[in-house]
Amino acid sequence: MMRFLIAMTLLFSSLVVTAGRESRMPKVGKIQFRLIRNTTDLSRLPTIEATSHEGSNKMFNLVSTLKDSENRVVLKVHKKIEVPAGKTVQFTPFEPSIQKLINGNIYLGTFEVAPGATLSGIFGTPKPVDTSKSDIFGMNVHIHQFAPHNMWKLLQMLKKAGISSVRIDAHFCLPGSPEILRKEIDRLEEQVLAFEAFGIEPVVLIGYFFKEFHSSPEKLKLAREWMKELSASVKGRCSYQFGNETNSGWGAYGSAADMAALNIAFSIGVKESDPKAMCATFGIAEGFPIYVDKMFKNHINHYMDAITVHPYTGTPETSIAKCQAVRSTIAANGGSQQVWGTEVGYNVDKKGQLNPITGNLTAVNGYTLEAQGQLVPRLYIAGMSKKVDRIYLYSFYGKFDGETFWIVQPDFTPNPAYLSLVECASRLKGAKPLGGTDMDELVQKHYFRTAGGKLVLVTWALRDNVPAGFKLPKSVRIYDYLGKEKKLPESGELVLNSGLVYVEGIDPALIPGYINPLVQLTALDSRSFKVPQFRFSVNPGEEFEVPYSVLNSSKFQLNIKPVLKWSEPNWQITMPEKFTIPSGASMIKKVKIKVPQDAVAGVEYRFTFGGTLNELQTAAPYQIRVKVKGDFPYADIKNYYRKVDYPMWDSMREVSLRKGRETYYANNAPVKVDGKLNEWKPEEFYPLDQQLAWKLRDSGSPNYEDWNGKVALRWDDKYLYAAFLVEDNDLCMTDFVSRDWRECDNARLMLSSIGNPKKRTQRVTKKDMLLITTPTGTTHTEPPMVNICAFKGLLRPGYEKNIPIASKVWYNGYVMELAVPFEALDCKPEPEMKMGFNAMADDIDNGYREHVSMTYFKDLNYWYSPGSTATLILKK
Repeated sequence: MMRFLIAMTLLFSSLVVTAGRESRMPKVGKIQFRLIRNTTDLSRLPTIEATSHEGSNKMFNLVSTLKDSENRVVLKVHKKIEVPAGKTVQFTPFEPSIQKLINGNIYLGTFEVAPGATLSGIFGTPKPVDTSKSDIFGMNVHIHQFAPHNMWKLLQMLKKAGISSVRIDAHFCLPGSPEILRKEIDRLEEQVLAFEAFGIEPVVLIGYFFKEFHSSPEKLKLAREWMKELSASVKGRCSYQFGNETNSGWGAYGSAADMAALNIAFSIGVKESDPKAMCATFGIAEGFPIYVDKMFKNHINHYMDAITVHPYTGTPETSIAKCQAVRSTIAANGGSQQVWGTEVGYNVDKKGQLNPITGNLTAVNGYTLEAQGQLVPRLYIAGMSKKVDRIYLYSFYGKFDGETFWIVQPDFTPNPAYLSLVECASRLKGAKPLGGTDMDELVQKHYFRTAGGKLVLVTWALRDNVPAGFKLPKSVRIYDYLGKEKKLPESGELVLNSGLVYVEGIDPALIPGYINPLVQLTALDSRSFKVPQFRFSVNPGEEFEVPYSVLNSSKFQLNIKPVLKWSEPNWQITMPEKFTIPSGASMIKKVKIKVPQDAVAGVEYRFTFGGTLNELQTAAPYQIRVKVKGDFPYADIKNYYRKVDYPMWDSMREVSLRKGRETYYANNAPVKVDGKLNEWKPEEFYPLDQQLAWKLRDSGSPNYEDWNGKVALRWDDKYLYAAFLVEDNDLCMTDFVSRDWRECDNARLMLSSIGNPKKRTQRVTKKDMLLITTPTGTTHTEPPMVNICAFKGLLRPGYEKNIPIASKVWYNGYVMELAVPFEALDCKPEPEMKMGFNAMADDIDNGYREHVSMTYFKDLNYWYSPGSTATLILKK
């Protein structure tokens, strides 16, 4: 996201500013003014230089002001100045004795020569910020684009929002040039001084590696020497990040081995000059654990203080789950580095309306302002709960930024997201997390203890109008995400939405932590554990019972409400009624389960049971595994062999890709869309054998055991039918908010009724359709879903209801059938008709898009473009 702005800044010097940045050299008529700083002593006040091209002398009323970080005016001086015609002259805005006033402090100086013509600068004595005091509240701000008086306004707003560190842009230059170094240091030092005035730590992003560096035989030496020089100039005052999304193709593709070597050289250079400075890896796009693991295999453990990732997703919970996976990877490699999410955010539709392209609230044009305001505090709160060290929201201020991720408008008007962040920080900054729900749970519940000992519960739901499932005492006070007080319903149970609520007034003695470690839930009963107690083999249609065993080792009698946390579609689960268990006691209740008559034989299903304790705490859940007896009904389809184009990519050079087969066939035969595949023949199925890791370096090699799938097609006079059979080692449904559900396991169809491949366009027209489907939802209890997307093309709001879809889902796979009306493609089918076709699927593991599979690969526009399809022929 920062890539364009950073690259553009390389075209500008540190003083002369042109398009995309605020000018520091205002003009009045034909007279240009500029500020001259003492760059060797930041505490020295400046002089003002005026260069005239006027034909006569001009008089000005110069108003010079010093303000502190509280925006209080500590000095204001009025002075008349005269600029002779055709001359360059300098003026001193303050008397020399005034210099003593700023020693030991940091001030904003503004110098107005005429209405709208203001020079400004930041002056004072450096005050290094203790990096250990930086917390999760971080932010991205392109602060270098703005004149100091606007920097000051932004910093005041950042401070109010609780921001403790900001990621700022810096250049990478070839070392050894005093002039280049001086300009870069001058530019950087003023920014750092500004942050120090507000006690905010600057994290310096060395973001752009130009082509001369790429082709140099001394890359490591150049990297080390530049960081040695730069960090020496601001010793003890900054942290550093080395690169930006290099694994995704920005600034050239960077494999883990390449970037580990480069990052180590940068770190060595910093540590030579500033041994205590924090050093962080480049911002890894998507934050793939496999890439992080390879970085560690290439020896970064002893050089990096933080691993940084860019976990952009549709929901905050999915982003935090990605950070958790990175933390696990660090621990598995013996590391203890902090985890920073240095870019993640939510772009806004400028009109605050539904996306005019997709009909959704997300991406392409963006979320509503309200949705952004709800998502931002959830991001920081979930991160606090799961102990992510830092999050840097992208981005803060909208001036010169067309991307709309920002939370403060160009005229400094705050979005609701800024206000909700201020509310979040005012309530929870410095609070101790006491635990909370997993990131994929429908109802999110997180506890914190403030520095004053107050207990705060923060709760929300991943979709709207969800009963909380717990009751609150009447003594509580409830506030929405913007701080407005809400009324507790008479029942004591909230109905939750995507906007969080803060609950205060709960007795802190009741909640030492979200999970009570002295209450144990298991499936153990009188059966011998020579046979696994958590595994069950059953027949289709059978009714059976699972033990719900509880041991209460706490000192208190507890009320327990058994909870079904994770299920599968169409299974009937009856949980035990709420009951009381004495201190020190153990009890066994029964969960009653009825197997669907049409449950898929030969596969495994999984169910998770939990328990709410005294309404507000929980016990650690347990999971059971259920195998349905019988032969897998889709074995013939699964085992039918059709020659595959595997591997489609060259592991030595990811950009070298094959295409797969270019022609497919659909039989003319009826289909009942019931998710059973009864009518389909094995030889009708084509493998989704074109597997790649999109554009990301070292994100993992696609393999059959992780994911494999097949698709078949039929037609009649009304519908084009599609059937999928998928096996997936981690069926993961985490994000139904993003524009195309790319953080959920999904299957896609791109269809076009335009027969000639050369006439298919890059835009979705009335003759094209892109369908994105999932076999179930977040909790695995929902029916299959379909979404019609039209990136850069035709909008079809609500048309999904015209597409029949059915599925069957088990632990590590699914079957799915759907029917697309030919009328939706503006055509009437006939034998031998040719169409555009591609079937695709994203494999999501632990919230990560591991790789993409498809029937045909033409180019990287495959995921939205009818022009990237193969040919489908309707057989007689």
